[in-house]
Amino acid sequence: MNLTEFKFIAATLKASYQSLRAFDTDEGLRIWYEMLKDLDYKVISEAVSMCVKESPYPPAIADIRKICKRLVAPDWSVEWQKLIKGATYTELNAPAQYALKTFTRECLDEILENRQWALRGMKEFERLYENYFRLTNKDKKALMELGVWKRNPEDMTAFISSSTNGIESRDRFITLNAGTRTDLEERGIIQGQTLALRDATEEDVRLLQEEGLL
Repeated sequence: MNLTEFKFIAATLKASYQSLRAFDTDEGLRIWYEMLKDLDYKVISEAVSMCVKESPYPPAIADIRKICKRLVAPDWSVEWQKLIKGATYTELNAPAQYALKTFTRECLDEILENRQWALRGMKEFERLYENYFRLTNKDKKALMELGVWKRNPEDMTAFISSSTNGIESRDRFITLNAGTRTDLEERGIIQGQTLALRDATEEDVRLLQEEGLL
């Protein structure tokens, strides 16, 4: 997103939220632009539109980034279809992993075997999947420390390697901070729209997990 596009975003927010003073000064405008400029204009436009239509309170920068992340993530139904077709834990994205860990595979298998419970199970999976996007990084870290939700970096390296196992999609790294993304690209961990985790550190893996990219 360039500065001209961002000014349209700022104008929309300012017109919609009279209490929002962030854009009253050039410095405020600059700070918001720096924090959001790595996002795709169409995605952030949709995110801001959702904020305006659904909330009477002005969003923070983090709120907008979180909604953008949710917009570019695969729909829960895509991961559900993968799951009922036998996808392993490591083949699911982070929100689906969280849902499955909370649900437990044993419970899910029992539900899928009973047609009367199948719809209820699907709706519960959807609820947990959507709940993932409401978690803070602190929440995610706590869940991983407790062992409720975790992923083995070695499994990820085997699943998303520098070979043809990378996952391709519409700018899947759009929600990453510009500096972080540049660093990962320079070290060869991000290659186009593909992840190559062979040389990734545990910190890299944790960051990508927190961003919902693994």
